[in-house]
Amino acid sequence: DGSIAYLIDRTNTKLRAHVGNGFRAPSLFERFGEGTFSGVGIVRFGDPTLRAEQSISVDGGFDQRVATDRLLFGATYFYTRLQRAVAFTGFVVDPLGVGRFGGFVNRPGGLARGVESYLQAAPWKGMDLRASYTFTNSDRFLPGVGLTTEFVIPKHLIGFSATQRVRALLFSVDVNRTGSYIAPVFENNFPFGQADLRFDGYTKADVFASYERRTGERLTWVLFGGVENLLDRTYYENGFLAPGAVGRGGVKFRF
Repeated sequence: DGSIAYLIDRTNTKLRAHVGNGFRAPSLFERFGEGTFSGVGIVRFGDPTLRAEQSISVDGGFDQRVATDRLLFGATYFYTRLQRAVAFTGFVVDPLGVGRFGGFVNRPGGLARGVESYLQAAPWKGMDLRASYTFTNSDRFLPGVGLTTEFVIPKHLIGFSATQRVRALLFSVDVNRTGSYIAPVFENNFPFGQADLRFDGYTKADVFASYERRTGERLTWVLFGGVENLLDRTYYENGFLAPGAVGRGGVKFRF
């Protein structure tokens, strides 16, 4: 990895850029995994000759401070390409001659590019506000097809949070808007068909509060409570129905 930043003192502007690469070694199951199926026997999925996944990423952006650091905003462009991936497929080459007809293989990966932006403000004592917007264009590689839309990655994400501290009390509100996305849904009976469904976007609001008090020199206790999905919206995560409004609370001790 390598990064560089340049601060323009006159305008209190920071310019920054980064480039780096990464890898992930194949897991033991991806290399040697197998399963036993009724009427079929042992089926080998793994391939000991798999090579590691490789990726490269580039990003650049700016941060701007104004109003004596009470207001901060910025934006970042990012680009990530998965040069080589480990994927599971039903029709594979059998390099070791062990009767493998499906399993893990190396193939080209996909890419993701987009823009992240944010705005932070501290309008008065104890108040922190943050708003963000992210646009992501993410594609995966399919043999014989090329690049196609990646699963479970919405193109648009909008977030807003507000936190207010009043002495020992802390109040927070988080509102997030997630755009529509595509997710695979599988049948639970052989031959395990797959349907690619588009799930609508949704807005989710969470509200929490806490009260912190110190007892003695070393003991601090925090009483907290709140509600997730306050508006009781119906939405799906990764294609599965998520819970409605959920309340939780408790107490924490620090020594």
